[in-house]
Amino acid sequence: MKVLIGIMVGFVGGWAIRSIAESSHGVGVELMSVALKTKDQVEGWAAAEFERVSDIAAEARSRLDEVAGGVKSSQTHGSVH
Repeated sequence: MKVLIGIMVGFVGGWAIRSIAESSHGVGVELMSVALKTKDQVEGWAAAEFERVSDIAAEARSRLDEVAGGVKSSQTHGSVH
C-alpha cells in the first residue's frame, strides 16, 4: 500500500512540476517577447532623437559659420579703410 501511495505521490508531483515548468517556459517566452519589442521601440526612439540632435548641431554649426564669416568679412572691410 505504501508503494502505491508513493507511486501516486510521485506521479502527481511530477505532473505538477511539469505543469509549472511548461507555464514558466511560456511566461519566460512572453517576457522575452515583451523585452525585445521594448528594445526595438527604444532603439527607434533613440535613432529619432539622435537624428534630431544631429540636425540641431548641424544648424548650430551653420549659424556659427555664418557669424564667423560675417566677422571675417567685417575685419577685412575694416582693414581696407
